[in-house]
Amino acid sequence: MTITFSPSKASATLASLVVTVALTAPVASYAAPMSSSPAPLAAPAAARGCSDDETNSYVRGLNYKPEDVLKRDGEKITNPPKSEGEMKDGVFRVITKNRRTISNKSTDIAATNSTASTIYPGALLLGDKNFVENQPTIINMERKPLTMSVNLPGMDGKANSETVKNPTRSDTNGSLNTLLERWNKDYAPKYPNPPATMQYNETMAYTQDQLIAKFGVGSAVPITKLGVDFTGIREGKKQTSVVSFKQIFYTASVNDPGSPSDMIGHSVCGKGLKERGVNASAPPLYVSSVSYGRQMYVKLETSSTSSKVEAAFKAIVKGVDISGNVEYQKILANSNFRAIVLGGSSKGQSEVITGKLSELKKVINADANYSRTNPGVPISYTAKFLKDNSQAAVHNNSEYVETKVTTYRNGKINLAHKGGYVARFKVGWDEIAYENGEEKKTRKEWDGNGKNRTAPFNTVIPLPANARNITVFAEEATGLAWEPWRTVRDDKDLPLTKERNIAIWGTTLHPKSDNKVPEDKTPED
Repeated sequence: MTITFSPSKASATLASLVVTVALTAPVASYAAPMSSSPAPLAAPAAARGCSDDETNSYVRGLNYKPEDVLKRDGEKITNPPKSEGEMKDGVFRVITKNRRTISNKSTDIAATNSTASTIYPGALLLGDKNFVENQPTIINMERKPLTMSVNLPGMDGKANSETVKNPTRSDTNGSLNTLLERWNKDYAPKYPNPPATMQYNETMAYTQDQLIAKFGVGSAVPITKLGVDFTGIREGKKQTSVVSFKQIFYTASVNDPGSPSDMIGHSVCGKGLKERGVNASAPPLYVSSVSYGRQMYVKLETSSTSSKVEAAFKAIVKGVDISGNVEYQKILANSNFRAIVLGGSSKGQSEVITGKLSELKKVINADANYSRTNPGVPISYTAKFLKDNSQAAVHNNSEYVETKVTTYRNGKINLAHKGGYVARFKVGWDEIAYENGEEKKTRKEWDGNGKNRTAPFNTVIPLPANARNITVFAEEATGLAWEPWRTVRDDKDLPLTKERNIAIWGTTLHPKSDNKVPEDKTPED
């Protein structure tokens, strides 16, 4: 076959052919050399996870103020408290009421029956209002391993280290039991019955919210079980003290993470944390330690109105010998206690114990040592912010009305004039009453004021139980034209006592006097 073409188009045609060949020519292939072993199988593609940087960036990027996130505002007193006073059968009973504010920062959070089954070392929690109210929410997710230890005597180094590969509650408790059994087997013979670390805190009781602010939100349930008679306290019929005892057998702790991602598995991204409720209003926390042992809340209650009730209660709690203090013995003889015990023989359930205060020491000392058969229960825990390992503290604020009862009885002044001169006396006092919570004073005077008295002169001036600001003035006749009367005694603002002896004697030029209160004559119960 003959092909003809125009020479003038040859060069363009050839160029076009070359370009076409360059773009469409197939890539050369070469046979692989023969091998005696089969080629390895390609690894399956890994499921997409999150980098540590991504997790750290999300947690560290949460913007919050710890003191605002973990804040609990309790009761507010809107109506000013009113004091009261009552005179009956020669006794003046004053109920003084003052508004008080209590603020407490608690890093040690009580583990109640409900939280004890939830909280464990290394647990991740939401730092939200539920945490503040001691109803923590566990963040369930894939976790990385953590290392745990306990502070029982003698065991340290590698022996006191257990890695929890999958930090769930069951696996963590299993590792804790491994540590405890190791100590029981290898170290208990050298350290029999290690003493518990005792901690106690106490306060006079006025309102439920005041007690919760004092002892922390974890105390709400046991305090309710104590059955504090707040109505009786408000009315001044009872005085009550509440004491918190902690007997710590040991504390289980986890190592602080170097970064947030050290506690979070690779399958959980920032989105996964957000889906689990982690945000700036509920930042992540981790339980850094849990203390195990025995916890008690004790109510000490009396109908005594003595101002020394608080001191007497403190003495009995501290084990002070009060055999020589008649007033303390009188108070305690009319007192009783009620205790809520968690741990020890109660085996994890709250046990209620009641009795006379003389029996309290025995209750405190019972089951106070760690052993294989008395391992204790979770009684408190501490938490830290995962963002920076800073301590998580619950800030409690509350207002309450402090009620103080003071009882006064009638008193008297014994006046005696034994001097070689004519004398005059002036005795006066304020009588106190309360109207609509306001203190009212009425000035009273002895009906023998201003009369001339010659020695010997003796009289008794009775004073009512509501007498205050007592004044006693005595002067003598000098016989001098330029100074006819000279002051012998001028007492002001004297307190009411059951008995007071005031005497004057001496001569016109050298008058003398004294004012004595016999011992134990103060008319306050």
